[in-house]
Amino acid sequence: MTWNCIILAGGKSSRMKVDKALIYFNGKTLLNNLATSVLHLAREVIIVSNNENHNIPGCKFIQEKN
Repeated sequence: MTWNCIILAGGKSSRMKVDKALIYFNGKTLLNNLATSVLHLAREVIIVSNNENHNIPGCKFIQEKN
């Protein structure tokens, strides 16, 4: 594969009042479901966030600057 996937998972969740990325669906977080779904399609999956809990194994994690 020749493309990367970048997931922008940061933000304040001000409207929902809860971190959407960490909501559970089918036994995994929404972020984990998304990341593992694209891991086999992309050369590299990059998660950009200000939350260390968004670090998914197999993905590159970049700390968002505020």
